Amino acid sequence: MNAATDQSAETVAKVFPKLKPLICQEWPEVDAEALTATQGDYDEVVALVAKATEHTKSLVRRQLAELTDLAAEPAEGEASPGTAGSLAAAQRKLLDTLQLMQSKVQELSGYVRTQALSDVKAKAEQHPLATLLMAIGLGFLVGFILRGFGRGRSQPVA
Repeated sequence: MNAATDQSAETVAKVFPKLKPLICQEWPEVDAEALTATQGDYDEVVALVAKATEHTKSLVRRQLAELTDLAAEPAEGEASPGTAGSLAAAQRKLLDTLQLMQSKVQELSGYVRTQALSDVKAKAEQHPLATLLMAIGLGFLVGFILRGFGRGRSQPVA
């Protein structure tokens, strides 16, 4: 067996009491007594499920890994031993991500202040008519948005 299979076998054996109902729910054709008789032996469980379901052993291993992960998760209100460590790691990762985002925002704002504004001014000076038409269009758009596109106005009486 390779290292991943050894780890899976250990995890299955450790969480087997929680895993049995999940296996029976996922594969109702598996005999519950035969499953109990395996006593959590990974290879026997895989063989039993593969034989009962006529699935390949590799497919059963993948699905069993997912079920094992579900069974290994702590129940609501239950504290797991790694919770504090994983919470701290998640907080560190979040802070690192926020710092990265902050540096990117500062970099972009610097670019906008120095390069983009001067580019826009230069284009506006090169094409004054297009700039004027865009400003008028933007003014109409803002006016419509602020007035609500004419909703709520009374209709003229004919």
